[in-house]
Amino acid sequence: MLQYSPGGQGLLIGNCPRQPDRRGFVADASGDYELAIVEFDDQGCYYERAQMAALADQVARLVRQDADAVIIVFIHGWNHNADPLDAGLLGFRHVLSIAARHERQLNPARPRSILGIFVGWRGRTLFHPVLEYLTFWGRQAAGRRVAGGSVRELFGLLRRYRDARRAAGGCPLLAVIGHSFGGMIVYSVLDQSLIEYASSPDPQDSPRFADLVLLINPVLEATRYLPIYDILRRPGAPLHGHDTPPVFVCVSARNDWPDRILFPLGHAAARMMQRCRSRLERRCLGRTIGNIRPFRTHRLRGPVDGEMFSLTPTGNANRPGTPFWIVRAGSHVVDGHDGISHEPFQEFVGSLLFQHQGKTSHGTGPHSAA
Repeated sequence: MLQYSPGGQGLLIGNCPRQPDRRGFVADASGDYELAIVEFDDQGCYYERAQMAALADQVARLVRQDADAVIIVFIHGWNHNADPLDAGLLGFRHVLSIAARHERQLNPARPRSILGIFVGWRGRTLFHPVLEYLTFWGRQAAGRRVAGGSVRELFGLLRRYRDARRAAGGCPLLAVIGHSFGGMIVYSVLDQSLIEYASSPDPQDSPRFADLVLLINPVLEATRYLPIYDILRRPGAPLHGHDTPPVFVCVSARNDWPDRILFPLGHAAARMMQRCRSRLERRCLGRTIGNIRPFRTHRLRGPVDGEMFSLTPTGNANRPGTPFWIVRAGSHVVDGHDGISHEPFQEFVGSLLFQHQGKTSHGTGPHSAA
């Protein structure tokens, strides 16, 4: 049975405290996966270093055992935390179950262990259905501090494990998911490795950090994606093979009004003070990645024709095999800023993981033990 320490309950109107889960590491009752919880405070420091120590011990055991693992990291966003009943944490656990199901199908004789890492921070500060929207800009600033803090030590630990297993001919898989301000945190830590991968002259090259980076309704200015967009559009840019799974996927809801309204309002003054060389640069100022039409490569709908979801390329997806996807999602898949708990979307995430699990599974990947 799973046991959690109780989180702070807060007031109906007022401050929302958060007591960390001091153990920081729990196992799913069904045995499908293990779940680590690592939490950070408003300054980007650990709430409890014991949480990180428990995770580091588990990763060290994997190294000693020469064991490959499917590691999935989730960083939540605005109006969420690591409370056991938080919708983001509950949805993440369901995604881990889907990943475990796929892994058993791919490697029935020798399935890799599934390790989920839930990165918590103080994304929620008020309990009130209206006043909580006033915290948007304050939580954005807190997310930036988290991005520059101790979370980078956690990412470094995971990268060292991935590099060590790949060097030994293993088949690890590392996927990083960020929602809302969590997407901003993920991109702020990994943008350099993504740009390096996009500009690599070797189509068989692999990302330096993670196999898959998935951002969901990221509260991130579109200008941050312009360097990658420019690389992918330039004449003679390297094409990655048709069988290359997506490495970077950004999914934005059509009806995500905080990204479409609150975010531009907070950047209105900055837009007036900046100079741009093109209409596209000007359009990107104060807008998030998913709200820039030329960036979009796919449409995500569902359920369609008996299927949970339907993913179709747009006219901008004119470079087959390019593993950078900007996806516009309908409300039946992702409903608004926080509507990521729908089953069609969770199955879509599972399908992305499935592509990578198959690519890196035993005996099939470029770094397989065979």
